Amino acid sequence: MSDNQQEKHFFEDSLFMLLKVIGNKDIRYANQLYKKYLKGRYIPSPYQNHSTRPYLMLYKLLGFKGAEMARRVLGK
Repeated sequence: MSDNQQEKHFFEDSLFMLLKVIGNKDIRYANQLYKKYLKGRYIPSPYQNHSTRPYLMLYKLLGFKGAEMARRVLGK
């Protein structure tokens, strides 16, 4: 993987983490930002460490908003 690809993954993973934090307070706004900056082009890299394997499975099945809503319901 090139340095540029690693940097891109780093910044996308960082943005994804920040959107999850924002989602704790305002899921609508976090989802708007997700749609604007990551939807359709973001795949969590194997280097990120802020999402558990079960969360990532929910993310793949339900998308960002669905995974965040499930996380809230499950209390994690």
